[in-house]
Amino acid sequence: MEDIRTVACDPKDEISTVQLWESFGYYLFSSNEVYNKDTSVTYEDWGDFVIGNSHVDITHYVKMVFRRDPKRLNYEKLVELENQFVNTPLPEKPSSGWSLLAIGIWLMLFFPVAIFMIIHNTKKVKPEMDEYKKKLAEYENVRANIVQEARKLVV
Repeated sequence: MEDIRTVACDPKDEISTVQLWESFGYYLFSSNEVYNKDTSVTYEDWGDFVIGNSHVDITHYVKMVFRRDPKRLNYEKLVELENQFVNTPLPEKPSSGWSLLAIGIWLMLFFPVAIFMIIHNTKKVKPEMDEYKKKLAEYENVRANIVQEARKLVV
């Protein structure tokens, strides 16, 4: 029985998604582009006149089904690399430290203090963002190395 993986992605990412899963020994079995445009209109009665408001919801993605033969060459190693790739944790992005509401209140009530606190907070958050960017680069590097190793095994 073949391994089956179903993936949904943005249409602009379709080619890169196919290439990614081919790296782990899958082949594209089927692909369907899903596009749904739903328009709804609501009316408000204002006595002498009626106001109509329309709202459009658009759903647009590509659903792909991939298959992989467990009898293929290097199957176990490909499964191991796929699991490493899927389970590589994305680093958490640090918060900015302040909500817009808190900043707004400080600006209105304590303008000089607020300016000081914004500058102070910016200095505090910058090292956290630098650390996050470093971890994110490591995350992307680990995943790229996994994909590269898997591509060597796919013949």
